[in-house]
Amino acid sequence: MALIDTMCDHLPGPPGTAKLCKDEVQKVLPVALNFITAVVKPADVCKTLGLCGSSDMQKILHGIVKEALQAAEENATPSKQCSFCIFLIKTLEEMLPKKRTEDAVIKLLEEICQILPSIYRDQCVTVVSKFTKTVLDAILSYATPQAICALIRLCDGQEAPFVDPCTLTEHRCQDFKTALQCGTVFYCQKFAWKLRDSNMI
Repeated sequence: MALIDTMCDHLPGPPGTAKLCKDEVQKVLPVALNFITAVVKPADVCKTLGLCGSSDMQKILHGIVKEALQAAEENATPSKQCSFCIFLIKTLEEMLPKKRTEDAVIKLLEEICQILPSIYRDQCVTVVSKFTKTVLDAILSYATPQAICALIRLCDGQEAPFVDPCTLTEHRCQDFKTALQCGTVFYCQKFAWKLRDSNMI
């Protein structure tokens, strides 16, 4: 967004051109992004814009995750697998419709690993591959993320989860810059910001 603002600031024209440009961008950009993500795979858009898979973004995301996981190890908090499993289940729960159905859970499980930042994908596929009918039933019956992760033996029942700030919706979706750093722009647009905007109406 800062790049677009800078471009608006450098447009030639009468006074007020930059403000008009920024106002129009703020009105049109969300609509354009919603349209694009509705007709094109989010991963393709992300790669085309250079936001996914780019080495700079990967380095930033890798650094954040590495730092968070090192802090977890130093503080003797739960395992990386446990923390990730809890993060995955919480993300899944946030994305599920209010009325949970087995079909909705299965459909979301097929997509969730592609929605998450690429540094999490292998780990996501590994965790999702452990899901069984029992896990689906646990999700449908609103079991806690800790209980579900204990069910697939990625967490001990008593572990308190390490919290990576990017796993918290209120952090990762607080603004576009943070969503970009956490690699969750698509998720925030589709779920968090859409809900926030509809609640303001």
